[in-house]
Amino acid sequence: ARAGLAGGLGLRPLKIPRVDRFPNSYVYEEIARQWGENLGVEIQWEDVESWAAESGVMDRCDVWWAGVISDFPDPSNILRQSDIYDALKSSGWEDPRFEDILSRAARCLEPSERMALYRQADRLLVAEQNLVIPTSYGALGFYLVKPWVENFRLNGIRQMNLKDVVVGDRPARPSS
Repeated sequence: ARAGLAGGLGLRPLKIPRVDRFPNSYVYEEIARQWGENLGVEIQWEDVESWAAESGVMDRCDVWWAGVISDFPDPSNILRQSDIYDALKSSGWEDPRFEDILSRAARCLEPSERMALYRQADRLLVAEQNLVIPTSYGALGFYLVKPWVENFRLNGIRQMNLKDVVVGDRPARPSS
């Protein structure tokens, strides 16, 4: 809307790939719904078998969803070793400044200087070039589970697995 297309008027539908077996597709569909409701952006889904660059999906679509769960708490894991970085490179994007920053950060032994370099690389992707738009950041979170819910567990990366959850009868509330 701030780009001069109030209410999405004049903006062609954005083509976005959708992989049916992707476990969090409902998140992306909700974001797309909110883009339509709040910004007037129309989404045209393209059902694809794979996100792989070889499939040509990156050439046909305007927006790609990607999610990353870090293997360890270090920005290198997201900025250098994730599918996001691979997807950008596979789409033909390259930026010598970004590569230089990542290279310097990887060699840097001073923790505060290293983090400053990774923040600079992140700003380049998010704020300057708008190639990556973080829609959410994970957190440890807290879960309040009622006593009648059994087998609720989080896996090693703090995701819920609901296949074993059993919701029993809720006790009757005392009458007032």
